[in-house]
Amino acid sequence: MGWDDSASRFIVATTTATGASTGALSLTEADFRAEKITTGHESNSGGVARNIYQSTSAPTGGDGAVGDLWILYS
Repeated sequence: MGWDDSASRFIVATTTATGASTGALSLTEADFRAEKITTGHESNSGGVARNIYQSTSAPTGGDGAVGDLWILYS
């Protein structure tokens, strides 16, 4: 896990670089899993993202709970 200066973002990746490597490193993005993500903006009664869902349709009234994030795509 580190800072990707070329994209101005944090990245979780693997590399074949060693501690002696310098310059732009070759990275392969890796999967990332965490129990929860705590935000700095606490507008959802605690600032904790409970679950993250990816879906092709919007959630309905019975889907999820407070703190869930929904990522919609078409």
